[in-house]
Amino acid sequence: MNNANLVLEQSQQYDELQKYSTQKLTIRKYQDGLSNSQLRRTLEYINDHLAEDLSIDAIASIAGISISHFSRSFKQSMGLTPWQYVMQRRLEIAKQLLAMPQLSLSRIAMRLGFEYQGQFTTFFRKHIGITPSAYRKSL
Repeated sequence: MNNANLVLEQSQQYDELQKYSTQKLTIRKYQDGLSNSQLRRTLEYINDHLAEDLSIDAIASIAGISISHFSRSFKQSMGLTPWQYVMQRRLEIAKQLLAMPQLSLSRIAMRLGFEYQGQFTTFFRKHIGITPSAYRKSL
């Protein structure tokens, strides 16, 4: 009986330790980054508004926190600043759109939130190493 009580007590201690660890992990995750719902809402907003002039203020308001807290938390969650993430998404979508020959470069630029095609071309060349036209021809 003594061994059975000891095993039961150790099992209960293990359960308590596991609960405590889970709670601490959840609290730490929340303190270090955005909550899952904040991150989901934020990413959905960014993806739905890539063609617009996105502001950190507007994105932070979607998450329901201050701009400085949002920027810090977003980077903790994603490993990129909000602006870097927006630019990365625009590049990913640009590559997909460039595979569609019926879309002009100016139309692609507008769909990605650039004011004019030259701005898009400069951005694309800086990050990819070739112009959008050259990228399209390489496909």
